[in-house]
Amino acid sequence: MHLQFLQELKILVSNEDSLMDGASLEHYYNFWPQSYEGMSNDYYEKFYDFVMQNVDVFYTRSNRGQWINYQKAVFEDAELISSANKKEFSKIVSDFLIERNINVVQLPLSILTRLPKRQIVTPKLVRNNIRHATKAFVEKMEKDVFIAFFEYLLSDKDFAELRGCTILPLMDMSFGTFGAGENQFYIASEAEMALFPNLSSRFVNQRRISKSIIAKLKSEQATTVLNVKNFDHDVFVRLVSDKLLRGDRTDIDKWLGNIWDYVDADPSIDMAAFENIPILPTIGSTMLVSLNRKLPLLYEDRRQPDINAIMIKIGTHVIDKRYSNRLTDFVLDFSATNVLKCIHLASTNAKRSIKELLLPLSAIERDTLKTFLQRNDYDLFNSQSVRSSRSIDILCQLPIFRAFESSLNVVYKPAKECHLLPQDLPVFSVRSGMAILCNDYTDGNFAAKINIPELSVVDHVRDNVLPFLKNPLPGPKIDEYQKFLYSQLRREVATALQDVKTAPDHPKQ
Repeated sequence: MHLQFLQELKILVSNEDSLMDGASLEHYYNFWPQSYEGMSNDYYEKFYDFVMQNVDVFYTRSNRGQWINYQKAVFEDAELISSANKKEFSKIVSDFLIERNINVVQLPLSILTRLPKRQIVTPKLVRNNIRHATKAFVEKMEKDVFIAFFEYLLSDKDFAELRGCTILPLMDMSFGTFGAGENQFYIASEAEMALFPNLSSRFVNQRRISKSIIAKLKSEQATTVLNVKNFDHDVFVRLVSDKLLRGDRTDIDKWLGNIWDYVDADPSIDMAAFENIPILPTIGSTMLVSLNRKLPLLYEDRRQPDINAIMIKIGTHVIDKRYSNRLTDFVLDFSATNVLKCIHLASTNAKRSIKELLLPLSAIERDTLKTFLQRNDYDLFNSQSVRSSRSIDILCQLPIFRAFESSLNVVYKPAKECHLLPQDLPVFSVRSGMAILCNDYTDGNFAAKINIPELSVVDHVRDNVLPFLKNPLPGPKIDEYQKFLYSQLRREVATALQDVKTAPDHPKQ
């Protein structure tokens, strides 16, 4: 009886214009008993027992429309179609699944809730069918519908099942595909996104999703299995690194200014993360340098433009003081000691001796560097610490001291290769391998502090005077030699007279 009744109903509605518009189906299901009222309980129970058997009494629009039995039917989620807010997106989901030949059966809620143990539309089923689908499916949804749909897909918190689904709204108005690590997407604030204007396709458009969706996507469960991550310090460093290491110089000055403003405003950012990333602008160059402590990095002193220029010329990276807020552990303050330290670091990085490093300097630049160090000797000799000792060692390697390497030839030599003449004696000649400081350009006190040895009169006469007399004196040296002999004679006479005055009287015989 039940089968005959339903078969006649099927024939009746099938003869109408179309089953695809839903109106005929609504007419069909209206004949189904939907409550106990007006009929016996026995008939009601037997009717629904019958329709759940292997009889084709359920209509689906899939595969161009067909009648199927209970076992093949996939019913809509009663919870969704009972909610006014979710009913529209439920219909969109059903239509989509039907287009993909899923046997979705759309019933009145009163009938749907009467059917037990039914196959229903689930987040998993929807995810499996939208995976690798085009973005057009979600593009046509209104915002509220899209949010309800997205929340539905996340409702079972099976985040890994979202992989392959192109449903993540991005700031460039496209949709991102969830994956397992490729094409990373970020949830960031407006200020953070403004730092990377060319990466709008990597940032989630939070205006198109709800706070609950954002919270779930930020959860550890989601971030460990999906390619979406909250914008944090690690992300900031990675994005800055990506731009700089690939050599993108687009609006670099303005962009770097914004990056450093962001860094200065957030003291929790670990600057050591930029140890191998060229992020720091340098004065006198378009070069960017990393925060590597092995690099010669020195803050500019605007009162010392000549020294700044010299340091740049020999390989030190001079840095604007505007970057001093966060870089005290990486960039040296300007001082005589730190100038020497940077020279040593530059020499090490260039794999050249300090003497070779200073070859490009002119005579004026060498004199300028020596004068600067002499005038700041309080910084170099303020203690007997290891630091002072190391600074003096570096200083003594600088070829900035004018010295005779022959009687007429003056060159720049390191202090460790030089000697001082005793008692302002003139230079006659200089033996091979020796350099004698020019008295006119030497601060005796400074020379003594850096331990430049002084020749004795005997050593000077033996090494630099007597050998010279074996050859005829050149004209310019004759007067100088006479003065030298006269000064030595006066010194010897004065010494002898002093000895006579201090000798004890002999007793008379």
